[in-house]
Amino acid sequence: MEIKLLGLGEGEHSFSISEPVSVYGLDSSQFFEDLDSNVFIDVQGINYYITINTNTNARLTCDRCLKNYDHRCSVETKLIYTEDPSLAPENQQDGLCLLPANTDTADLTDDIRQNIILNLPMKLLCRESCKGLCTNCGANLNEKQCDCKHTAEDPRWEALKKLQF
Repeated sequence: MEIKLLGLGEGEHSFSISEPVSVYGLDSSQFFEDLDSNVFIDVQGINYYITINTNTNARLTCDRCLKNYDHRCSVETKLIYTEDPSLAPENQQDGLCLLPANTDTADLTDDIRQNIILNLPMKLLCRESCKGLCTNCGANLNEKQCDCKHTAEDPRWEALKKLQF
C-alpha cells in the first residue's frame, strides 16, 4: 500500500483501502479475503503520524484436531514518518521511518504484512475447548469418543513402583 503524502495539509486525514492479499505477499490460500484498511494520517509539520486498522479472514489449521477453521484478523499498525534529517538510522526506533528528500509517497506494504503475520495466534485452536485427536487411534475426540484405553502413566515412574515399604 503506497500512500501519497505530498499535498496532505496540516491536520487529520482518513480514507479506506481494500486490496488483494497478493499485494502484501500473503498466501491467498490461507488469507482468502481482501485486506480492508482504514488509514488515519495526522500531519504535524514535517511529521506524519499514521494509524492503519486492517481486517481480513484467514483459514488456519487447529494444532489439536487438525481441522481447518476461519479466524478474523484485526490488526492496528502505528507508524511515524518524518522528514527530519537529524534522525539518523542508528537513532531510529520501531515504527519510525525517515522519508528521503524529494519523496512524495510512503510504502506501508511491508509494515502491514509483518504486523498481520506477527498477530496470528501462536497456538492455533479452533476453539478453546478442543479435545484434539486420540493418541492411539487418531480419532477426532470432538466428533466421537473412541474405545481406546487412555492411561496417563509415565514410564519414568516404573522404578518407583517396584520399591517395597
